[in-house]
Amino acid sequence: MKVVPSSNALDHVSEIADVVKGGGLACIPHRGAYRLLADARSKDAITKLAQSKRRSHNRAALVIVADLAAAGEIVDGI
Repeated sequence: MKVVPSSNALDHVSEIADVVKGGGLACIPHRGAYRLLADARSKDAITKLAQSKRRSHNRAALVIVADLAAAGEIVDGI
């Protein structure tokens, strides 16, 4: 897992993207909490995310996408 300090997260955008694209997790401190980033299209990444949060795969997670087409890559029926 790649952990990036919030004070310089913007300086590490390409590094964070590489980690996430490679199926890894990135952790960014934000407003008193941590945000975990993963590629929602990767079953391995989602498994890592669920394990890191000690959650079952059946529990919902927030997914942010750029547009409806990107949502269609993740969710059936869009």
